[in-house]
Amino acid sequence: MNVLIFDGICNLCNGFVNTLIRIDQKKILKFAAIQTDSGQKLLADHGLKTDTDSLNTVFYIKDNKAYIRSSACLHALIDIGGFYKIAFALLIIPAPIRDLFYKCIAKYRYRLFGQKETCMIPTPVITDRFL
Repeated sequence: MNVLIFDGICNLCNGFVNTLIRIDQKKILKFAAIQTDSGQKLLADHGLKTDTDSLNTVFYIKDNKAYIRSSACLHALIDIGGFYKIAFALLIIPAPIRDLFYKCIAKYRYRLFGQKETCMIPTPVITDRFL
């Protein structure tokens, strides 16, 4: 199972998830908000931080391997396939360099994009995509 774990109250993160849902026609990806029990369990099961520091990070779990930050976003896009496999080219940039940009955006994402008071509640059409 391919699961993207994201900050459920972040508008930027929710926008990314909604985009992935829209472009993932084969329904390859599943999703879990970090704030949910299922999100916390997945993080713990993979030995990942489950504290508030994890709110600044998106996680992608595929084949029992966990990717974080920019690598998580890129691998999710690659797995969707089609045109989005082009994201593979960005993996040649070392993760520490990619993650500098990621961390800068993550630090200011609430200020730039806002946040919700509660996690996104999936509509009946996409409920099966969430854990």
